[in-house]
Amino acid sequence: MDYCRREPEVGERPLSDFGATLIATVERALKDAGVAWDDIARVVHDGFTHEGLHAIFLDPLGIEDERGIWEYTRRVGHAGPVDQIRGLDYLWRSGAVGAGDRVLLMSGGPGMEAACAVLEITAPYPASHENSDVQ
Repeated sequence: MDYCRREPEVGERPLSDFGATLIATVERALKDAGVAWDDIARVVHDGFTHEGLHAIFLDPLGIEDERGIWEYTRRVGHAGPVDQIRGLDYLWRSGAVGAGDRVLLMSGGPGMEAACAVLEITAPYPASHENSDVQ
């Protein structure tokens, strides 16, 4: 039986619920960092299709597009394990986050695993490095 691809019948339980796994992982990271959701300025996520992004990451956490990086990933797509690095770089270089802002990085992996980290931006992107190549 494929429990992950259909509604369970009475008495059956899905093997895993990625939304619940993601929520628990994010809540643990926020607690460990000593911050609340309201302290998070932006969220960096994997670069998926809009529908997939919402179903997998944003909707379970109640995150709107504007708080994530959809404006960036919709143009550059999914790059695997570097999505979070380039997403954070985009936010910092574009000025979308600055000194004192906290950013939640999150990702999913094989086996219904989730990972996340809370970072605090300690400095703005240097004015001497400002350029127009930020996508």
